[in-house]
Amino acid sequence: MHNGFPMRRIGSAAVAGAAALAVLAPAASAVDHAPVRQQTAAAQEHVSAQEGAKKRLTVKGYVGYLEAKGTPAAKATLRSFRKLSPAQQTKFVGYLQSREVYSAFLGALKGSTSTPHLRKPVAYNSDVRFVRDARITKKSSSSRTNTRITYTMTEQIYGIAVTSEQLWVSYQTKSGKVTKVLGAGASVSNVNAALAIRHGKVERRKQGPGVFAETTVHASPRYPGFGSRIVKEQRVDAGWKGTWKAVLRNA
Repeated sequence: MHNGFPMRRIGSAAVAGAAALAVLAPAASAVDHAPVRQQTAAAQEHVSAQEGAKKRLTVKGYVGYLEAKGTPAAKATLRSFRKLSPAQQTKFVGYLQSREVYSAFLGALKGSTSTPHLRKPVAYNSDVRFVRDARITKKSSSSRTNTRITYTMTEQIYGIAVTSEQLWVSYQTKSGKVTKVLGAGASVSNVNAALAIRHGKVERRKQGPGVFAETTVHASPRYPGFGSRIVKEQRVDAGWKGTWKAVLRNA
């Protein structure tokens, strides 16, 4: 009698364990066969959850973010990031989540539409620099000329681009005078895991003898140590006697 009772308990536990495995098996199978898109989203959520608990972005977390993002820009950044020394990698992720660095990410340029390209890197320190870049293209037909001005601000850490914020405006001139705005747009390229960055609505208008385009850029922190979000304004003015000016500034 005493020998049979333990065996019955073991048998019951085995049955319960088998039932639990039967319940878990379909779930495991569903994960194994989930679409790649869902797996990528799960990886991003996993990285975010782990790093959010630590309240700081780490080197390991940044590598996981780039691997999960999987875009050509993220892959290129990951290759370059892995070439850095461990000390540089630690400083790199520190710069990514520095409020002081992103607040200082500002710049202005001005020039003539006769110069097709103007580029000006400005050092924040020996590791970080902000690159101001303007490109001008023209297409002429009869007495009309269509001009497009594109202004891009890029933050680089150890020569690796982590954030680019771009605004462009296109307009038409006749006999040297602006007749109308043809278009405008903005874009953001971002591989900074510490910040979610997006641009707002783009406003464009003919104003006096020239034209302008402007937008806002919103940077929302993914980690509490950064503080509140930062909003920037980006604007391009053009058309005054063949000149233009552009700026990215804190709102």
